[in-house]
Amino acid sequence: MKTILFDFDQTLTTRDTLRPFAHYLAGEYQKPFHLVVFYGVLVLFRFRMMGDKRMKELFLNLFLKGKEAGSVQRVVEKYMNIHLKPLLNQKLLEVLVKHCKLGDKVFIVSANFDFFLTPLIQRWRINGIICTQAEKIDGVFTGRMVGHPCKGKMKVERLKAMFSSQELTAMIAFGNADDKDMLQLVGEGNLV
Repeated sequence: MKTILFDFDQTLTTRDTLRPFAHYLAGEYQKPFHLVVFYGVLVLFRFRMMGDKRMKELFLNLFLKGKEAGSVQRVVEKYMNIHLKPLLNQKLLEVLVKHCKLGDKVFIVSANFDFFLTPLIQRWRINGIICTQAEKIDGVFTGRMVGHPCKGKMKVERLKAMFSSQELTAMIAFGNADDKDMLQLVGEGNLV
């Protein structure tokens, strides 16, 4: 049995999923102005005038702050049922499914949020997710994150905290150019 790691955005998907999900949330929660503000935030992020943590926390503040986790989970499920399939990298998803059928341990390691990725555990029958955590107090989103985004060197730190160096050298990982640290950490890193 092997352990296989997959990045999500731009690896298992053909593009980043945060922007289309923000668009969906703006419609679902009737917040069109929040979407305009978020596009401004994305421009600042793209031109490196804002860090990833600040961008993600603004996303949480604009769309989810004060929302009950159960209701957000229903919205995420609805979004995935309608909009996820066209975003998927079908060839790589087939690789994921093959490893699951072989009984390998499969994890998604992503900068995306826990509430967004959690439904994939059951949907794809994977072993777990290692990702960015949105803060909730008493089941309500606060608009903040727990720690830092699970990105770049932070992915490496999270993986080292969970697995021994011997386990890591036996792993296979799939990721994009942003995942070079993770791909170098494991025994077999595959650039997608």
